[in-house]
Amino acid sequence: METLYPALIIDALSTVRYPGSGKTIVELGMVEDDIRINGRHVDFTLLFDKDTDPFKASLVKSAQAAIKLAAGK
Repeated sequence: METLYPALIIDALSTVRYPGSGKTIVELGMVEDDIRINGRHVDFTLLFDKDTDPFKASLVKSAQAAIKLAAGK
């Protein structure tokens, strides 16, 4: 298992692309600078322009999957 640290989380989230834009959620400034790591538990905030963003649920799942993959889970 990989040791978790903020740069690893950002690297993992840099693989998640916002549909149709060709850019990652990190490039779009959607990842707030509030990454919290407590052992194997990671908390962070994704920022959306609208609460009704049609990709909100899928982006959250993709971000979680990217972190799990980077953490070796």
